[in-house]
Amino acid sequence: MIVHFLFQFTEFIASFVEAIIGELVIERALGEGSFRLKNTVIGAFLIAVLIWIINQYDLFSIAATITGVVGMAICARVIYKVKLHDALVMSAAYILLLYILDFLSIAIFGMILHKDQIVADVISSFSIMRVYYIILSKSLLSAVCYFLSKKILFKIHFRAGKMWMGVGLSAGFIYYFASISFSHINKETFFTWFFLLAFVLLGLYTVFQYVSVIQEKNQMELIKERNLLAAENYERVIQNYRSNQVFYHDLKNQYLVIGSYLKNKEYAKAEDYMKILESANQRAFLVQWTGINALDILIECKKREAEIMGIDVEITADPITLQISEQDLVALLGNALDNAIEACQEVDEGGRWIRIGLKRIKDMTFIKVSNSRKDKAMKRTGIFPSSKADGIPHGFGLISMRMIAEKYGGTVEISCENNRFDILISFFS
Repeated sequence: MIVHFLFQFTEFIASFVEAIIGELVIERALGEGSFRLKNTVIGAFLIAVLIWIINQYDLFSIAATITGVVGMAICARVIYKVKLHDALVMSAAYILLLYILDFLSIAIFGMILHKDQIVADVISSFSIMRVYYIILSKSLLSAVCYFLSKKILFKIHFRAGKMWMGVGLSAGFIYYFASISFSHINKETFFTWFFLLAFVLLGLYTVFQYVSVIQEKNQMELIKERNLLAAENYERVIQNYRSNQVFYHDLKNQYLVIGSYLKNKEYAKAEDYMKILESANQRAFLVQWTGINALDILIECKKREAEIMGIDVEITADPITLQISEQDLVALLGNALDNAIEACQEVDEGGRWIRIGLKRIKDMTFIKVSNSRKDKAMKRTGIFPSSKADGIPHGFGLISMRMIAEKYGGTVEISCENNRFDILISFFS
């Protein structure tokens, strides 16, 4: 009685492990990364109960296969809100992988024990050989799916609906090889299942590489477009600043206006106009930070923008010369300053600060931007994601900076410690 219970318990645990791994694989491939352990365990438990009941009558049955496919798809739809037809094709693909690993495990035991008819022992519910087979096959399943979830599935969002043809063809091949394996197991059978598994993994890796290249290409296009828009925006700021300088330094015309007010004894208007001119002339005054006019205007504009937000800004700059286009240089520093201002806005007033340094040491030019920040951004694939709720990929600004720096043989180093964030950009002159 105890032995019978242990065998039945092993069968149930095997089905439960298959179901919970299947749900995790589907969530990893189709979901949004919001893993729900409790609901996943409950769903896997219900699927395992149904399959265990079916296995009491027939192992490796079509009924158990259909139950597994449909059950995992429904659970994924209910728990993770993925599309049902996508979940169905992913669960079918997972079941096919499961069969490959099952028959590979059988082939391994057949080779080790030199037993052609080992399938009869394995499909018997009350054999120690089946227990060994379950342990091996589920261990292989766990290892393969762990590899897939870490290296492939989470990096690309599968368009599962387009996989139906591949899944259908694979099912035909697996059914054919499975029927042969039920007859006898030998070395050729082992290599058949081994290479079939290798082919599946290689196919997934190839798809991953292809999709990664497409995603990277699209990302680069997005970053280039973002750089262009940012550069155009900075150019407008610079042009407006220059226009203000021209306008407010045209004192001859300003004197004519003031003289007209005084001549007509409109003293209040003359006084107000002079105050406007005084304020505007102060704004139009440009500090020569680097000797590069466009860069100096950008620094001055961003400094005043930050100070309006209560951010303390300190600038230490040497005259520099760089063989970089004005557009790229402005986009590079503009991104760094925009990121710094954005981060400081989340810090409580009184703790907001930005430090800007531009130094030339021998043949090297260094641009460093440091700022205060809340200690919550996590580095992921080289991006520090923005905490804004608008969904805009602000972290792409850092990727953009790397692209510009590398374009001119430079480097970008990022460090994030405690409540401080540093970006150091280096160039050989």
